[in-house]
Amino acid sequence: MPDLAASFQERIAGILAEKLLLAAADTGAKQVCLAGGVAANGRLRQLVNDGAQKLGAKVYLPELKFCGDNGAMIAAQGYYQYIAGHTAGLELNGLPTLPIDYDFRAAMNLAVTR
Repeated sequence: MPDLAASFQERIAGILAEKLLLAAADTGAKQVCLAGGVAANGRLRQLVNDGAQKLGAKVYLPELKFCGDNGAMIAAQGYYQYIAGHTAGLELNGLPTLPIDYDFRAAMNLAVTR
């Protein structure tokens, strides 16, 4: 199992680093940055750093304490919404292109309660 996990990590880190570095090369970017939970992965950090040096690009890597996983925060917020009785029916669906400021209550003619 450790070999499988290491192989998986190597492949995913390689793909992510390759895509970032290709984008930097294609656009002529002289700076690259990692952020979020994925930026805590040591192998990804190494690959991006090594590749950026070859491109002559500066790398920005946040301190590990700033590389939190948002999934845990979203789950915690979901828990508190559930406890407060804020739930949705099975007809609810995700809309990945929905603007951040979309007023779903107005669109659904729902009363705004605070």
